[in-house]
Amino acid sequence: MLKKLFALASITAFVIMATGCTGTPKLKRQWGKSVKTAKQLQIINPEAQKATIQPPEMEGRAAGYAGESYQQSFKQVTAK
Repeated sequence: MLKKLFALASITAFVIMATGCTGTPKLKRQWGKSVKTAKQLQIINPEAQKATIQPPEMEGRAAGYAGESYQQSFKQVTAK
């Protein structure tokens, strides 16, 4: 009985280890895609860092309240 249990445990462990080393096919297909995309974008517009377009801004007072609210959210502790 103990030999059968050991054999079953060994086979199960081997199968788990073998399937864990296979990797993901999606990851293998997309390997290096982000680097290629960044490179292509730099080739298309090499002067992009000099663009004068600024991101949308938030009013100073509203940004301050949002920042304070965010910081306060970490201080709130509910005791039960």
